[in-house]
Amino acid sequence: MLDLIDDLPIRPDSHQLSEEEYEEKKYADFLGRKNGKTAVTPYSIADTRDWLGVYALFDTQDAVLIGYPFESGSRSTISTGASFLITSFTSMPEEAWKLVKSCCTTYSGAGGLPILKSALQSEVETYIGKTIISYFSGGSVSIETNPYRGAKNDDLTRPGRTDIFTASDAENFISFLNENAGIPIADFASAEISAIFTEEISAYLSGIGTAEECTKKVQSRIEIWLNEQN
Repeated sequence: MLDLIDDLPIRPDSHQLSEEEYEEKKYADFLGRKNGKTAVTPYSIADTRDWLGVYALFDTQDAVLIGYPFESGSRSTISTGASFLITSFTSMPEEAWKLVKSCCTTYSGAGGLPILKSALQSEVETYIGKTIISYFSGGSVSIETNPYRGAKNDDLTRPGRTDIFTASDAENFISFLNENAGIPIADFASAEISAIFTEEISAYLSGIGTAEECTKKVQSRIEIWLNEQN
């Protein structure tokens, strides 16, 4: 794992470069996969279109979501834009539940992905057969697919790519949300353990020691920390 991290391209510093230089260097580094390197970048999904938007990160369908290490493989985190609660002392419990239900059962205008499976399924299915335009600089739109010519670069207002959202994409997206999304908060490492990893890995990436030596240092420090908790 440390050898993999050491092989990753370095993200350019946006504060030291002009906007044009930053964009040029960023994509040159990210597209280092063409030279046999591994390229990674943070990515979040806030809309069904974003499922295909991941292809625009490196302009290839080989891009995959790897998430974070988990006890059985890897999983991705979930965040909410809004949370609701109904107090036990509300004077209008029925009206309060109606409000919550109205926010959870309709998608239009809510933003993000629906929380109810039935609403999510319906929302995702509306994109089947449509062309998703994903821009390299971020953002995406969906348009009706022209059955006679398909999608062309003429449909793009800036550099990006076009992909048709298929029934298979819909199935894979729903499967991802059901099986690979969500990490119990208890499974996150403590701040102390995270600090140990950060310190030792930073030293290794600065050229101090080998990957094996770094691993031993991390293991030793974590064992000491665990013993101190008992």
